[in-house]
Amino acid sequence: MYDVCKIMHSAAEIFTVTRGFLPALARIIHIVPKWYTRRFLPQAPTFAISYWPVFSCNLYDNNHPKNYLIYSINSYYLMLSTMTGKSIAQQFAQADAIIQNILRNKEMQQHFAAYGFPLKRIKEGQTRLKVAREMQAMTEEQRDTQYDTNQQWKADLQQAKRSYKEYVTLVRMVYQNNPTVMRKLRIDNRTPQRIQDWMDQARFFYTKVPAFNTPLEQRFGLKPEVWSQALMEIHALISVKHDRLQHKANAQRATEQRDQELKKLSEWVRELKYVARVALKEDPQLQEALGMVAK
Repeated sequence: MYDVCKIMHSAAEIFTVTRGFLPALARIIHIVPKWYTRRFLPQAPTFAISYWPVFSCNLYDNNHPKNYLIYSINSYYLMLSTMTGKSIAQQFAQADAIIQNILRNKEMQQHFAAYGFPLKRIKEGQTRLKVAREMQAMTEEQRDTQYDTNQQWKADLQQAKRSYKEYVTLVRMVYQNNPTVMRKLRIDNRTPQRIQDWMDQARFFYTKVPAFNTPLEQRFGLKPEVWSQALMEIHALISVKHDRLQHKANAQRATEQRDQELKKLSEWVRELKYVARVALKEDPQLQEALGMVAK
C-alpha cells in the first residue's frame, strides 16, 4: 500500500499544473474501480470513498497540500457526482449557491487557496455556470423552435394528404375507363405509405394532371390554377420538411453542447467539494454553508 500511496502522491506533485492529464491517468490507473463504480454506484450514491485502497494514503494529512489532486484524479472514475439525480435547474442552483457563499466569505477563500484552489478557480466555476446556463437557454430555444416546426409539419402534411386524396378521387372518377391516363398520372396503384414516396408521387401528379384537365374542368369546374396551387403546397411542405430536419439537428447540437458544459460544471463542483473536505475539515459550519454534510 505504501508504494501505491507514494506513486499517487508523486504523480500529484509532478502534474500539479497539468490538469488535462487527469481523465486519462484515472482511466489507466484504475480500470477495475471505474467498472465497479459504474456498475454499483447508481444504487449507492453515498458510497464511502474510504473503501478504495488508494484513499488510505493519509489524505487528510495537512502535510500533503496537493491531496486534492488525488481526489480530482479519482473523481473522474468514481462518479461520486454531487449532481447525480438532480434536475438541471437544481444543478444550477447548487453551483450558484456554492459560488456565492465562497465569494462572500474571505475566510473560506483563504482555506481553499491554501489547498491550491484560489479565487481564480472559483471564478472559473462561475464562468462555467454562466456558460452552462447560456447553453441551457439555447437548448430550450432550439427545442421550442423544433416543436413549433413539427406541429406545423404535421398540420400541413395532413391537409396536403386530404387534398391529394380528394383530387385523386375526382380524377379516378373521370378516367376510370381510361387506364392509360391513370398510369401516366401514377394513380393506377395504391397510394404510397412512406412520406417521401407520397410527396414524390403528389408532386408528379400535380405536375402532370393539368394536361388532362379539360374533362375535369367540364365536370367539376377545376381550373388549371387549382393544380398550380396544389403543387405550391407540396413544395412548401418539402421546404418545411427540410426546416424540420435542420431544427432537429440544431436541437441535438445544442443539447450536446449543453451537456458538455454541464459535465464541466459538475466536475468543477465535485473537485471543489473534495478540496472542501480537507480544507474545511476543522470548520463543519463552513462545509454546511456549501451544502455539504459535515462528517
